[in-house]
Amino acid sequence: MKDTIARDSRHMLILAPDPARVAQYQHIIPEATVIDARTLSDDTASAAWLSTQDNRWPFRNTIIVNRPPLDVAETVRRLRSTPMGRDLYIAVLTPPDIPFNPDTQLDVDDQVDLPDSESIPAVLRTAQLRYERNMALREKFLQATRTARNAMASAAAYGSLIHFFDTSEQCQNLEELADLVQTFLDEKKLSATICIRTGERQIYRPARQPSASRRYLLDQLATAGRRMVSVERILGLHIDHVTLLIANCPVEDAEGFGQLKDSLAHFGTLRNPGSSRFW
Repeated sequence: MKDTIARDSRHMLILAPDPARVAQYQHIIPEATVIDARTLSDDTASAAWLSTQDNRWPFRNTIIVNRPPLDVAETVRRLRSTPMGRDLYIAVLTPPDIPFNPDTQLDVDDQVDLPDSESIPAVLRTAQLRYERNMALREKFLQATRTARNAMASAAAYGSLIHFFDTSEQCQNLEELADLVQTFLDEKKLSATICIRTGERQIYRPARQPSASRRYLLDQLATAGRRMVSVERILGLHIDHVTLLIANCPVEDAEGFGQLKDSLAHFGTLRNPGSSRFW
């Protein structure tokens, strides 16, 4: 454990109004950064120092020594306001010669009353263990949040698809169906070009003629023999008489992209308006 604390001490920041007192514990935390809190006693000095750290913030475990003239509440506020402030584990240590008055309003992870100086090594080890525990719990929470968000997104996508197909049953002609497909994709903020071919007719949406490059890609999709083609942010789909090209797929969102492809695959069940058959 001692070796682990020494190794991880490079991620430890100690703010104290009397750094000399911390020096006697340097052998336990040899790589910790110790800052004289008196040099950060006003907003200007704090901002200047924090600005040098913003782009290379190395600290995860921060310990504030509660000894006058250090203003603990103000120090916490400044730390939390940094870009990485919400990720810090912040503990406030009150030395044995200072009255312990825990502040329930402080935005900190722990407040410790030191019974004697000999307790400091144990406290430092505990701070590291609690940081690791908090990060593990945080990751579990984030994973649960992602799972819940994905479930809600899937339910919303499914509901949108059901509404689309219910409405498609009321379409009286191909133009209405093409408009409905365009509205469905527009609501998902997708930049799409749609072509419905039947007999000699070609119905495009948006209604204006697509550019030569898009028409070429639509023609290629229609004869490629593949139902779905994906290249970077571009997705092409061809099912029977429906061909569409999407230029801005959310590839950075793997779950959302997968839901989109699943939704589009259901286009194969679209009925030709005025007919009892699928196209």
